[in-house]
Amino acid sequence: FCGPQDADESARWHAAAACQGHLDSIAVLGGCLRKGAGVKRDVALGLDLISYSASCGNPAGVNKKVGLLEEREDYKAVVELLEECIDKGRANALVYFNLG
Repeated sequence: FCGPQDADESARWHAAAACQGHLDSIAVLGGCLRKGAGVKRDVALGLDLISYSASCGNPAGVNKKVGLLEEREDYKAVVELLEECIDKGRANALVYFNLG
């Protein structure tokens, strides 16, 4: 069971790691902020954190950003982001899977 206390703890620990520059935690904290899970909802900051993590080539950030772009049906931006990961040598298995 993942209740409100779990969301609070998750957000707290991810925020602590994000403050130390941990890119996975920055992406997860962005998701928490975007949804208001365990923290006060701040969609703009959440999206900024996800975008930052993705721009650093972090797989969690890239995958979260791909999901957001797909929600908006911006498939051109999805392909551009994934191709950029490949061009910069930052591709992981999910990048190749998403490009199919």
